[in-house]
Amino acid sequence: MFNKDQIQLFSTYQSNGIEMRGIWHMPNSLARLGYEETTLEGVTKLLDKVKEAGYNTILIETVNAYTVYPSKVTTIRRDFENNYYGEEYQNDYLKCFIGEAHKRGMQVHAWTTTMRAGRFNNTLEESMPKSIKPEWLARGYHNEYGLKGKYGELMWLDACNPEVVDYILRQYEELIKNYDLDGIELDAIRYPVSNLVKTTDREALSDFGHTKLAIDTFKVKYNYQGDFKEEIYRNEKLKNDWIEFRSHLINDIVEKVIKLILKLKPELYISAAVFMNYKNAYTEVCQDWKLWIDKGWLDYVSPMAYSTDDNVVRNSFAETEKYCGDSCFNLHGIATIIEGGDFLSHFSQMNLINKASGLGSILFSIRQFLQDEKTYQMVKTVYNQFPAISPMLPLDEIVGFVEKLLNISIDYNNLDNLRSHLRSGDVRTNNIINSLIKTITIHQNRKSIREKLIKSL
Repeated sequence: MFNKDQIQLFSTYQSNGIEMRGIWHMPNSLARLGYEETTLEGVTKLLDKVKEAGYNTILIETVNAYTVYPSKVTTIRRDFENNYYGEEYQNDYLKCFIGEAHKRGMQVHAWTTTMRAGRFNNTLEESMPKSIKPEWLARGYHNEYGLKGKYGELMWLDACNPEVVDYILRQYEELIKNYDLDGIELDAIRYPVSNLVKTTDREALSDFGHTKLAIDTFKVKYNYQGDFKEEIYRNEKLKNDWIEFRSHLINDIVEKVIKLILKLKPELYISAAVFMNYKNAYTEVCQDWKLWIDKGWLDYVSPMAYSTDDNVVRNSFAETEKYCGDSCFNLHGIATIIEGGDFLSHFSQMNLINKASGLGSILFSIRQFLQDEKTYQMVKTVYNQFPAISPMLPLDEIVGFVEKLLNISIDYNNLDNLRSHLRSGDVRTNNIINSLIKTITIHQNRKSIREKLIKSL
């Protein structure tokens, strides 16, 4: 499948020994290719394939308006309603997926699309769960329900509505209490993409959150007396205030979710998939993710650097490293294979992140990956040639893995002693030791930060 030069290229992969080898998964999205996840056999077939490729972490979409598990809060997807996964799991797909992934040594983090309400399809009744009220939707400037894109006309919840916030928190509470997850990832924790800062054309304006409740609340908080609809597309100060107002609403929801997780299961890893380029994330989707890092809310952050341009990924990674420092892991999302790239472009981005002192990456997604045989075989070749352990494991496990890998004894409470293992000219050993030092430092800082957050509850 690969020629001599390509095999030689794969051997140049910079493995740092400690890597998030993660992949996002949309359940039952490969049924037509024989991975129908409506049975135990279908789930294990998919997990075996992913494990064989060398992945150590799966971020599974658990909530996207509908759930993939039985819920008393919202509505389960129809394709997961009446399935049977054997005596151990009964009718619960998510319990089956988590249990079988754990048996294969893989972590499972819940990928949750927090603010999504469904896809518009003819009528509202057909488009969203019965648990969502029509008045909860975040309407567009032109009163539209959703933002059209390659995934259809996606509808979003109104972050200003206290009933929406309560609904979101009840979803998370149910998910956290009922499932043996390793982490929770917040995704779509934002507004739909807006061109508010780029246009002064009323007809061209695409901007969301324009419910009566939100606009009335904004007017009171910002003491605004003018005609909001007439001014919002041409008044720069009003635009900036409106962005700030909505970003604060999202921040409040994030904070409430974080506090809930820390109260119910403080051992869970907490992360967010965010728009790359912080400035654009703030102005275009009201996502103030730098603040979330500064507040200590995230164990890791995953900017979605979905591009075939290596410089885009490189610059995004460097920017995020600056914000993360030693208090948060920077585990980038990459996806050349959904943007027209091939196995070589994916290899390049996996490698450039590690060369920039990264600790792995997360691929979007299993659906595209298992349909791209060359990318699958490349990843399998590289990951199996260069063993690694996820940074999102207890330090004792990580240190034990590195001790075996390098055949050394490590006292991870003494970083000076650890640095004594650095060797002039031994690039592989030095990369692994430096990655371990970075991992230990962030873990220890995260422990201190989390203890303070829990005390403040």
